[in-house]
Amino acid sequence: MGLLDGKVAIITGAGGGLGEAYAKLFAREGAAVVVNGLGGPRDGSGADVSMAQQVVNAIKAEGGRAVANGADISTMAGGQSVFDDAIKHFGRADILVNNAGILLDQTFAKATEAAWDKVLKVHLKGTFCVTQPVFRWMRVYVVALAGAWFMHTGWMLYVAQYDLMSTSLVARTYLFFTWYAVAVAVGVAAVLAFRR
Repeated sequence: MGLLDGKVAIITGAGGGLGEAYAKLFAREGAAVVVNGLGGPRDGSGADVSMAQQVVNAIKAEGGRAVANGADISTMAGGQSVFDDAIKHFGRADILVNNAGILLDQTFAKATEAAWDKVLKVHLKGTFCVTQPVFRWMRVYVVALAGAWFMHTGWMLYVAQYDLMSTSLVARTYLFFTWYAVAVAVGVAAVLAFRR
C-alpha cells in the first residue's frame, strides 16, 4: 500500500528531469498521474508530447496509472487542459506540482527583454494558468524550487517563477484557506503530499 493510493497528481514539466522523477515516485506510491510536458529543447522551442508519453509508458510498465498531456501551460487553455485530463481520466485532482520551466542560458547583464518575457510567460503565468482551474477543486500543494543558491549564474531567469510566484504569492495566499505549500530546495527528495 502506497502513501498516495487513490490520489491523482498533476505534474507539469514532467517529460524529463525533476518532473519525471516526481511523476514516477508519485506513481510508485499509488497516485494516478497526469504527466504534462510540452517536449522539445530546454529553451521552450518546439513541442512533442512523446517525451511525456515515454514517462507514461514507463509508469504503466511498472503497473501504475498515468496519462500524457502535451498542452502549453503558459496559456489559460493549456492550464485548463491539464486539469480537464485529470478529471476526464481519473475523476479528481488531489496534488499539483508546478514544475514546468524553460532554460535560456543568459546572465542578468546579457538578458534580453524577449528572453525575460518568454521565461516569465512559462514560469510565472504558467503557474497561474495551471493553478487557477485546480484551485477550485482541491487543496493545493505547491512545490517551489529554492534554486537560486544552486544554479549556474546563467540560469538566473529560470529561477524567477519559483521564488516570485510559487512561494511568495500562491503559498501566502492559500495558507489563509488552510492550503498547504512546501518549498523544496533543488536536490531534495520529492514531497509526498496528502490531505490531513
